[in-house]
Amino acid sequence: MPKGNVNKSNSDYRGALLKVVENDLEHPINNGIHMEAHHLISNESIKQAKMQSFLVDAGYDINHLSNLAFLPATLPGACHLNVQVHRGNHFGTLSEQDNDDDAVHPVYYHDVVRKMLIELKIKKLNDCGGEPEKVEKKLRKCMAQLSEDILEEIEYFTLPLSPIMKAFHPLSKVGCGNCINVKEHQEDSSNCDVSDRDHSGETHPKYKSGKFLKTIDIAKVKYNLRIGK
Repeated sequence: MPKGNVNKSNSDYRGALLKVVENDLEHPINNGIHMEAHHLISNESIKQAKMQSFLVDAGYDINHLSNLAFLPATLPGACHLNVQVHRGNHFGTLSEQDNDDDAVHPVYYHDVVRKMLIELKIKKLNDCGGEPEKVEKKLRKCMAQLSEDILEEIEYFTLPLSPIMKAFHPLSKVGCGNCINVKEHQEDSSNCDVSDRDHSGETHPKYKSGKFLKTIDIAKVKYNLRIGK
């Protein structure tokens, strides 16, 4: 059995996702929405669950498409799509190709996923009578389902990716709060200035510095997040 991988830094996972959606003309990333790749089962949660060796031996790959999803990376983009923002604070090196950083997500996110992982491991150990080979085989299959469950919680605003999660709910009038990053939003946000939080036709940067401008060219929708896309 090939060894798995729970290290994000040695993989071009963003490139893998981009390849999947490059011909999808309706995908937000191809219509002016800044997006970043997100690991649903995070490296940090695996560390906290003390399951690195267990998952590597089971052949699990944290960078597999079944554990990845594109999420809007700016407040206006998230506001337009009625989806949680992946992260709004982009300090440090400016790059349009920013990848997933566990440190910017709330501790609560990793703690919830950690508990899910531990419960899954215990269940599979019980189901298989503690036989390692059977446990590992079933575990790999279940990890993909766990990623789907996590994405669903993100979609339905029950698992926060940032402290301003609720602002992006379809019923909220706040949305982006007319701000460019999470810190600003927490300190001085108001109801989104545009009607129905529809940012169509707006050109917005990924960073407050004005770097990497894109023009939103997708109709106002409640975007449905998708595994591997």
